[in-house]
Amino acid sequence: FIGYDLMRYFGRMLQKHGDQFQNKIDQEQDQYLHTKFQFVPLAPKSFTAGSENYSVDQYENKYINILEFKDFYFQLAQ
Repeated sequence: FIGYDLMRYFGRMLQKHGDQFQNKIDQEQDQYLHTKFQFVPLAPKSFTAGSENYSVDQYENKYINILEFKDFYFQLAQ
């Protein structure tokens, strides 16, 4: 499931935005079979509060899929 979701997400990003999809990665938030993708940009360490000029070093998926074993099967933790 995880591999399918990853390929589906990045395949759609490539199809929709081409080889520069990384510039739009924080604008696409979709639910897939196993997980959800909610990428947010992380500012570099030299970022100062209130500054409009900074470059993004990396993106991070803020969604965490936590499962619990309850009633004899795995389900999303509440």
